[in-house]
Amino acid sequence: MHALSRRSLPDVQRPGSQEQRPSPSSLPRDRSSQRQPRIPPAIFDLIHTHNGLPVCLRFLSAMGCPSGASTRCVYGARAHAAPETLDARVKGHIIQRMGGLSDRFSHL
Repeated sequence: MHALSRRSLPDVQRPGSQEQRPSPSSLPRDRSSQRQPRIPPAIFDLIHTHNGLPVCLRFLSAMGCPSGASTRCVYGARAHAAPETLDARVKGHIIQRMGGLSDRFSHL
């Protein structure tokens, strides 16, 4: 006889006796487990600012920022400007995660 057919009725859940679970939208969300920043905080703290906004690293990278050469970044409040210098750790992050610096900014 098949193993499933030998089960007694109490072992099998009856329809309608299932425990009601709250819908995912009604559960409180833990913001820390949601989207993590792509730029580590230790690196972000080293990024230069322009007019009070952090410089967009994608703008400086070989990948480029999808917004193109405009001064407005598609990733929110970030500036499209070239800093005078670039910390070695920020440069390393751009090289490792974004394909290196753009030829325009290779002097940094």
